Amino acid sequence: MKINRLLIGILLSLIYGSIKAQGIEFKVGDWEVVKTRAKAENKLIFVDVYTTWCGPCKKMDKYVFKDKKVGAFYNTNFISFKIDAEKEEGVDFTKIYEVNSYPSFLFIDNNGKQINRKTGALEREEFLKLGEKTLNSEKDFVSLMSAYNNGNREPEFILKYLSLLKGRGLPTEEIALWYFTMIEKENWTSLENLKLIKAYLNNPFSSVVGYLAKNKEPVRVQATLNSVYYTLFYVYKNYINTTISKRKNNKENDALLLSHISLNFYPNEADYLTFIAKRVIFSRDKNWKSYVEVVVGYVDSFKKPNALTLNECAYLFYKNNINDESALNIALSWINTALDITNKNHHNYCHYLDTKASILYKLGKKEEALLFAKRAIKKSKESGSDTNSTMDLIKKIENHS
Repeated sequence: MKINRLLIGILLSLIYGSIKAQGIEFKVGDWEVVKTRAKAENKLIFVDVYTTWCGPCKKMDKYVFKDKKVGAFYNTNFISFKIDAEKEEGVDFTKIYEVNSYPSFLFIDNNGKQINRKTGALEREEFLKLGEKTLNSEKDFVSLMSAYNNGNREPEFILKYLSLLKGRGLPTEEIALWYFTMIEKENWTSLENLKLIKAYLNNPFSSVVGYLAKNKEPVRVQATLNSVYYTLFYVYKNYINTTISKRKNNKENDALLLSHISLNFYPNEADYLTFIAKRVIFSRDKNWKSYVEVVVGYVDSFKKPNALTLNECAYLFYKNNINDESALNIALSWINTALDITNKNHHNYCHYLDTKASILYKLGKKEEALLFAKRAIKKSKESGSDTNSTMDLIKKIENHS
């Protein structure tokens, strides 16, 4: 038996290999190979997602990953893997795991399910604590899952289990709905339970959310951020942003959602939720003509321009790859207005400059786009904001000049 294990270990080393170093040994091979090795060794996978131009990524390489203590801990407890977000399978990997900032540290089980993540450079001790927390969370999860499968339904236990499920990105709806059946309906609207609804329920058509709609504050001005009404609003908004975008074209379900929004909300929130729902639906269905019409109509409905919303709507045209020149020029006018009405020292000013650079790039005005991107970088550094997305834009502009 010992000989077989030794042979397996040697074989795995020959097949998969690793980047030998004083610190973390990053495995060589593709993603499927790494998952195979993780299964063979019954370990979690640590993934460093980086880009070649990312300064904080280089800092991690130089000062943290090569540290002896870090290497000893991560080599013992994880299969470690590095992936360039902009090359080959890294492009698909970042889409699957929705990575858009660098460096990103992902902890993934050997079936490919993410269980923890962190973005941005860390000091040695912070990085070690991140790994320790992930391991402890995994042990807790295995223990709680076993207890749940064996019939434990104590309220305190269920709440802890729900928290771990959510932390791993696993469904919570079914268990949370069961939990609420154990509570008197009159207590569903308590502050504590409203927080649970926000955290674990995502279906606006569920019995619990339906109860909120029937028992919301009768007058909008009575509703605070912790009210029944704004809990209802949060659930709908979250559902639109996380679920509708992933559903296949379903006109009946879309119509039902829009009908419920109209029935359950006062005018301001109804208008906003209708806007984002239609925006997401048209984006999902790649109906860009209707998408542009909805966004333009929404912005035109403002009595007074709002810089944050103007920036959001303008950037959506860039993000969704809208190529219509007239639409892009409208977006450019929006972001120009946002910049005009915003103090240059405001913390969002750098983001507005980035959006303007992005729109100019889409319009083919590369020199002007580069100028505003560099201004965005300067402002970001002054305000302590992240510069990764703007650096990415500059790289695109320079590569296509």
